[in-house]
Amino acid sequence: MSIIRSLDELNEFLSNNLSWRKKELTTLNFMVSRSCPHERDVLLRGSICLLYAHWEGFIRDASTSYICFVVSQGLRFRDLAPNFIALGLLPNISQIQQTRFATVHSRLTINFTSQLSEQFSLDCEKAINTRSNINSKIFEEICQIIGIKNANYASKNNLLDERLLGNRNRVSHGRRLEIDSNDYVLLHDTVVELIEKFRTDVEKAAECGTYRASSTDG
Repeated sequence: MSIIRSLDELNEFLSNNLSWRKKELTTLNFMVSRSCPHERDVLLRGSICLLYAHWEGFIRDASTSYICFVVSQGLRFRDLAPNFIALGLLPNISQIQQTRFATVHSRLTINFTSQLSEQFSLDCEKAINTRSNINSKIFEEICQIIGIKNANYASKNNLLDERLLGNRNRVSHGRRLEIDSNDYVLLHDTVVELIEKFRTDVEKAAECGTYRASSTDG
């Protein structure tokens, strides 16, 4: 991913990333609506997999781009919100955990206090791990990592886990699954709505500076 230094660059990246995904899904919906019954069954099965792919892809790309934006601001650890401090310290914590238990707590304390004055830096591409399986729990974890409230998405947990991810897994694992076209349209509309909301939340977080230690969640 290219360096994202400004709000304009972040917004442009999110807009372009979402645009091609929506265009592809809209094209697929058009194909489904114009298809014969025997073609429709096949297209709907494939549509579930593609819909999930764009859900996972956008959440991953949007989150990663936001982290890249935060890194490019050149802030010190002490100037960041707790979630970003934790994100930046994770690599060191993983290394320290390999040492003897008796030394872990003291090394963590020394590492944390010394790093607070350092510039925030990490490998943006490795910060978000979707595990190719964004269920509601992993999505909540991603929201916590980048400091976005998950509560506004919680009502859709069952839809994400069962109707999107569950059906995608059934299809990709070779199970026969009949999908009602009206149900798919509703699922498509809901997932696109969630994607658009996530984009808005990321843009708002960047604009309001919620990644900063002194920021207030507007």
